[in-house]
Amino acid sequence: MACFSACTQVDVELDEDGYARACKLEEIPPTGSKRVKLNGKQIALFRYEGSKLYALANSCSHAGVGIVDSDIEDIDGQLCITCPGHGYMFDIKTGKCIQDSKYVQRRYRTKVTEGIIYILLK
Repeated sequence: MACFSACTQVDVELDEDGYARACKLEEIPPTGSKRVKLNGKQIALFRYEGSKLYALANSCSHAGVGIVDSDIEDIDGQLCITCPGHGYMFDIKTGKCIQDSKYVQRRYRTKVTEGIIYILLK
């Protein structure tokens, strides 16, 4: 079973497609975020306007700071989060840093089945 809050979950089973159960969709506000740890990976799940879901590595590729508490902002048509460490902004759809293209957040594919969020780990 995966974790449903800040947790110390270490190992979860993957389904036949390589997805791991992360949490219930209802545990993330319609526009908000949640941190999960799956098989040693800290992942920030972001939900936007109820139906859009994004998963990024929770460690900023610039400075290693956790990004899960970042607010989602629409900046010129790009959904962005801002790293609290140094203010670098990342497009949550692509993972690319707006200010410096050499920084890219690791993205994970997600799917929702019967109200449960799954994240592709393989």
